[in-house]
Amino acid sequence: AREGGHSNLEANAFLRLGVAYKRAGKHSSALSCYSAALQALPASADPALSQSAYRGLADAYRGLGNADLAASAQAQAEAALSSNLYLKVRELEETARKLQEAKQTEGAVTALEAALDAAMEGGDLKAEGRLCARLGEVLVEGGGDLSKARDYQRVALQIFREVGDRESAAVTWLRLGTVLRKSGDVKQALSAYSRSLQVQRDLLGSAKVHIEKTPKKTVMLLATTLNNLGEAYMLQRKLPEAKLRLQEALEMKRRVLGPHHLDLASTQDNLGLVYRELGEHRRALECLHAALAARQQALGPAHREVATSKINLAAVMNQLSDADGALRYWREAAEVLEALPEQSLELGKTYNNMAV
Repeated sequence: AREGGHSNLEANAFLRLGVAYKRAGKHSSALSCYSAALQALPASADPALSQSAYRGLADAYRGLGNADLAASAQAQAEAALSSNLYLKVRELEETARKLQEAKQTEGAVTALEAALDAAMEGGDLKAEGRLCARLGEVLVEGGGDLSKARDYQRVALQIFREVGDRESAAVTWLRLGTVLRKSGDVKQALSAYSRSLQVQRDLLGSAKVHIEKTPKKTVMLLATTLNNLGEAYMLQRKLPEAKLRLQEALEMKRRVLGPHHLDLASTQDNLGLVYRELGEHRRALECLHAALAARQQALGPAHREVATSKINLAAVMNQLSDADGALRYWREAAEVLEALPEQSLELGKTYNNMAV
């Protein structure tokens, strides 16, 4: 191993010799071998090798009756273990990320749960919180078990509170709200969104956001929270409250992203539906036309979201007694939906509206 310059092999050889000497009761020789193993290890070596060498040193010192040096070596072994577990956690997180991108939710969850086990073994509380939050996120995005996602996010919130990570807590409250809303618990979802909004505003130190002086990521998180609050109020039929939140969200997005960005479309759609319910049809048409334009430009004319925008526009036009305009948009939406590989309930409803 020495002649070939293979440091890892040399260190492994010393570790095996150390074990043999230890078993023979020759603690001084074992101590020399474990020390030589540590010297042979390169800086890029697997932390597991360092951990084994330090554990061997601790055993050898104990065999020689030197408790203080044994304790010191044991502490270094534990530090090496933490380093090894840290690398393991990061590798598993990267594996989970790739699996999630490949839409393999079950594999991503398995990798993240293994990473969580490693973080718990190493006593890394911050990593535990991060991984619990990620598990909840992956389960929601992949159509997994919502009750399990909810539990992971609640554990993450407890950990973030314990370690004082308020930024992560704000994001997790937002995600928990989405899980609760998808589970049908709109009241609790509204509470979670409100908690997220409060934490974010506390961090900013003001209820008013100075957009030009605030990082884009922070403003967009706030806008998403306001949009989700608006959606929750819509589900509760609290339309004035929904209108206020959605208007705030849209203004923030416009100032950060510009007037024609795709990310504005969902909020414009929501606000258009609220205006329609409030009888403000002209404002509804303005918002819905803007959402349609943004989606057509970014997604192309044959996308499901484009069809949704056209269906919403048709409904408002129908209420305004513009039957020709309504029929045109319903017909165009039906053509898009017919061409999609998966048929939806929307298509049947669109045909029914056209017939009526």
